[in-house]
Amino acid sequence: MPLEIRSSASVYKVNIDEEEASEKALEREGSIFLVDKKVWAKYKTGLLWRVDTRRLILIDATERNKEFRRLRAVFLKTLALGARKNITLVAIGGGIIQDIAGFVAATLFRGVPWVLFPSTLLAQADSCIGAKSSVNLGMMKNQIGAFYPPGAIYISTRFLATLSNTDIKSGLGEIAKLSIIDGETRWREFKTDLPALLGRDGQAIRKWIELSLGIKKKYIEEDEFDKGIRNYLNYGHCFGHAIEAATNNRIPHGQAVSLGIILADIVALNRGYISNQRLNEHRSTINEIVDFSLDKISLNEGEIISAMGKDKKRVGSGYAVVVLHEDGHMAKLDDVHRDELIHALHDAKGK
Repeated sequence: MPLEIRSSASVYKVNIDEEEASEKALEREGSIFLVDKKVWAKYKTGLLWRVDTRRLILIDATERNKEFRRLRAVFLKTLALGARKNITLVAIGGGIIQDIAGFVAATLFRGVPWVLFPSTLLAQADSCIGAKSSVNLGMMKNQIGAFYPPGAIYISTRFLATLSNTDIKSGLGEIAKLSIIDGETRWREFKTDLPALLGRDGQAIRKWIELSLGIKKKYIEEDEFDKGIRNYLNYGHCFGHAIEAATNNRIPHGQAVSLGIILADIVALNRGYISNQRLNEHRSTINEIVDFSLDKISLNEGEIISAMGKDKKRVGSGYAVVVLHEDGHMAKLDDVHRDELIHALHDAKGK
């Protein structure tokens, strides 16, 4: 049964492993396909054999190619393929392809239909819903964008078979975040299922894609435009985006978010919001799903703080950090001081 997501613009469905629906979407006449080059190389004779290669735009899915000025080439290629107001853009790939295609769809002719085939665990379990499309402005991440939902989402867990362990763990970082904000019972369930998830158990992965989307659905339907509780979904992201920027995206998004959770928890601990036991419990679990350790990677404090200063969630003179409280409720802080950020970075590195 497809999951329905309600937005102010439409109700769109998330189809999970619905092969017949996916095939019809790929065969829809008048579509233009924006596809991750690596995904195309792996699946052009398999899952994607129905794609019309005459209307195909291949994109190298890098943060560099998500930069605003570089999107001009995508717009021109789309127009060269005969794009009209009634064409459908079909996005096939992970979060970067989703952002590029969603932004193009939202702005071309002031909006054209689009559908999404997310190919990574992170995109399938988290970013595919919520209607956000964001692109980069120079080195500043996700500064320009729109809320523009796709007409439908088609998830095939068969795409996950060729993901690297690093990419699987990146997806698990976002799933961990969602399980924490959903409460203690869900977090315990995630910890119990983590060995199966790390072992790529298909049933466990399908279960947590559905659970994660169900958790996120509650937030995005109540607060579609990020004015209130949807901010809580940025738990781990305030530091996480800064870590991505400071490492030139060497650390993938979901794993940077995982590290960001630890740093946000240290801020919360130092303010007396959570216990040291809670911090250590999160840290021990997150250490299982990241390939990087904060005490071993080189993080330039100045670059981290500079990136956090450009965070689009920042509204005041202080820095923005979403934190957890011991009783399970979330809060967005807008008054975090530079010294608190430095203290968190030092604590995380064991200095």
